[in-house]
Amino acid sequence: MESRITRMGEGQLETTVSNGLMRSQTLYKVQKKIIPRKDVCDAQFELMRLATNYGSETNELCPICAFDGAKEFLVRVSYVFSSRGRKQLPKWHGKSIVNAKELKDVRKTSSKIKVYFVEVCLICKWNYLLYYKIL
Repeated sequence: MESRITRMGEGQLETTVSNGLMRSQTLYKVQKKIIPRKDVCDAQFELMRLATNYGSETNELCPICAFDGAKEFLVRVSYVFSSRGRKQLPKWHGKSIVNAKELKDVRKTSSKIKVYFVEVCLICKWNYLLYYKIL
């Protein structure tokens, strides 16, 4: 896990925590058959629904499908959670962020929130938490 702190403006800090190294290790274990594919291609119904209807298409190929030579592109989904739950963020807690305007609206809140960024394959159901930001 890697983290980076960015100053956003007047006393505002943004922390980004990346799971890139753990993702690489997971993919290595899948490729070597240490971890079965069914254990990593397990996106739940709600995540698949959000990825299908609101996810952002990427130019990245699904690493699991690529093991078989398929060229399926990943979709990125983002979620918002607050440490204080729905009371602090009634509009956003547990919701998917669809665009940059919505992310900007979330940043206007005074509470400490986390925005999670997940990659999803709509074909094999691979899903992985790429990183999250603490705003």
